[in-house]
Parts: sequence; structure tokens; C-alpha cells
Amino acid sequence: MLKENKTLLLISYFHLDEDYIGSHRLKALHSFLLSKNFKVIVLCAGIGKNQIEFDSNIIKVKEVTSRSYSLLRILLIRFIEKVNIFNKSKFPGSGWTKNVIKYSNQIIKFSNPDFIICSYPPVSVLQIGIYFRNKFSIPLLSDFRDGFTKNPIELDIFSNKVKHQLYLELEKEIINKSIFITTASPGITKDFISNYPKKNKFYTIFNGYDDIEFPNNKTIVKLDSKKISISHTGKLSLSQSCISISSFCKSLDFIEQNDKISSKIEFIFMGDLSKKEKSSLKKFTNSGLVKIINQQKREISRELIKLSDFVLLITCANDPTSVSGKLIEYLGFKKKILALTKNTYAEEIINKSGLGICVDPNNELLIYEAILKLINENVNDARSINNNYIEEFSRINQNNKYYDLIIKHIEYEK
Repeated sequence: MLKENKTLLLISYFHLDEDYIGSHRLKALHSFLLSKNFKVIVLCAGIGKNQIEFDSNIIKVKEVTSRSYSLLRILLIRFIEKVNIFNKSKFPGSGWTKNVIKYSNQIIKFSNPDFIICSYPPVSVLQIGIYFRNKFSIPLLSDFRDGFTKNPIELDIFSNKVKHQLYLELEKEIINKSIFITTASPGITKDFISNYPKKNKFYTIFNGYDDIEFPNNKTIVKLDSKKISISHTGKLSLSQSCISISSFCKSLDFIEQNDKISSKIEFIFMGDLSKKEKSSLKKFTNSGLVKIINQQKREISRELIKLSDFVLLITCANDPTSVSGKLIEYLGFKKKILALTKNTYAEEIINKSGLGICVDPNNELLIYEAILKLINENVNDARSINNNYIEEFSRINQNNKYYDLIIKHIEYEK
């Protein structure tokens, strides 16, 4: 426990967004650090009338959204941002970025931080972190999660050479100026260590899973009790891997040809699927083999995981850095996983945890055979589960890693 009071500024763009999964990780970190005797001030995006609001221990800076500005003004601002990108503007981000910079003196005066943590996404959070570091000389921990330039949310950086170069330059500056860099997987951390000389700067902190709580035992999700349910929650292709489900769909063709199996199994996708993904699955939704449910609140998607017989994970193949936040959340439920992944760190986690079957995502026959094995054999045997290994990925264990890094710096400064 920290003996002397220290103040942290936590830059968490989505802190007020209940449905954004990343906000829950940082809210949990916020609460954890408070329990460790830190004073924590949160800087986040707001949509109120004022450009900036100081509310207790939260600083809300206005963002450009449909609720904060007219459509015409939003389009104008977005156009200016694109022009700025082609002009190699140092801060091509959003209206939020510009407002934070504008009010930076007031923000730092109000928070008076001893240490700053900023966590991607979006890129504006990392920009603001390095801006504060440069202007106010405050120690900074920059959290890249899935690698920033390696596996970004903003996919267009790979089609826009100028923007891609801008991101690479920003990444280099952040690494040079930050005290610590954290990522979401050992593979990504290893890549950074091999590319940059400061090996003691990079650390892995997984997304972490929360304790499962369902107040009042409410049941919102309805499943067919006569069918075996295999569920997938969230997006399919969120990153540059652009995950293909063509082989998975071909395996569903095999299932439909087997009346004994197709009549007792149902795949449920709850989340924001692309038009192409919905089109690929349409024939199976028509037959009843697949059910698609639009994006729901997090508590509902978590309930679906809880009630399902098995869960589905689809990743790219041959990516040793690949560890999705979805997988970590699945671990907390200790549900058996049908994992379409090969030669990834996700595969290593699943095998060590004893929580599932891994199969090449590009081989429809192997996927089909894995599905049969999953539903025909007793693969849900709790005796195969490695509880101690799974516990390593708990939210509290991951938050302790952040705490240890901060304390490490404080002790070094002494």
C-alpha cells in the first residue's frame, strides 16, 4: 500500500461510454488504484454544453459527436482533419484532442498529477499523453494494447501512406518519451523489444477478466433448450487481420448436410457484424442454424456467454502476437471454447487452460470435425480445466501489474 499520497491522471477517452468494452478495463483500474491510496483524476470525452467540465475527480472535455454539434459542423471538422493528415499535422485527431490541448494548463493545474497513464484506443489518447509529457515533464505510461501501428483500430492507416508514416513517427516518439510501454500480449511486447533498445521499458498486461456478477438473477437472453448453443459476442473483423469466415461457413454447409447434427445445434452471433459477414451467414440464418443478434449492452452479451453451452473464437492464423480481449473474457466464464486459431498466442492460452479445441481457421473440414467432437464428446469435463493458470488472467492480477510499475518508478525517483 502506498504510504504517501500520489496523484495519477488516467486518460480514458471512453470512460463515460458504458457499452464500450475498453472503458470497463480502465474503470476497474481506476477503482483498483483508489484502493491502493492513489488519488486518481480521469480525463475523458464529454458531450455536454461546455467545452470542458471539472466534475469532482473527472475532467470531461467536449468531443465532436452528433449530440454535441450539428451535422454540417461535424462534416466540416472531419474534412479539416483529413486535410491535416495529408499535411502531416502533428495532431490529426478529433475535436477532443484540440480542446484538450487548448485547456491543457487548466487540466494539469486541476489534476496536478505525479504520473500519467494513457491507454489506446483512440490514437488521440496517446497524442495527449505525449503532449502532456513534453509540455509538463510528467512521467508517462503509454498503453498500446494490441500494438497500435501493428494491429490498429484505424484500419485506413495501411491504405494511407502519409497517415501510416505519421503513426510510425508518433509511435517512436511515444516509446522514447514514455517511462513504460505496456501491451496486451507477450508477442507484441517481444516485437517492441526487438525493434527498440530499451528492453526494460516494455511489459505485458493482459486485458483481464472480471468476476461474473448478474444482479437479481434476471434472464434477458432466451436460448432454445433443445439445442446445443455455440455463441460468439462482439465484432468479427475488428483489426487489420480482416478475419475471413469463409472456411467456417463451408463447415456449416457440412453440418447442414448432416440432419442429426444440424437439428440439435445453433450458432449465435451477438454483435456488430459487417454487411459482408451477414451476407455470408444469411443462408444459415434462413435455415435456423445461425442466429444473428445486433450489438447489445455488455451485461446482455455476458449473459449470453454464461447461458451458452460453448463459445466461439475466430482469429487469424499464424500470428504469434494474437490475443483478443474476447478470449480473456471467455476465460472468466470457464466455458469450453471452439477456437478457430492456429499458431497464435491465443492457441497457447487455450491449450494451457484446458478450455477448448483449437483448429486451423482456414480448413473447413477440420472445423467441421472439431464441431462434431465438441458436441459429441465430453469435452466440457471440468477436470481438464487449469484453474491456477486461468486465475493469472484475472482483472485484479493485471491491475496489480500497473500498480507495480508505478511503484517501481516512484521508488526509482527516490
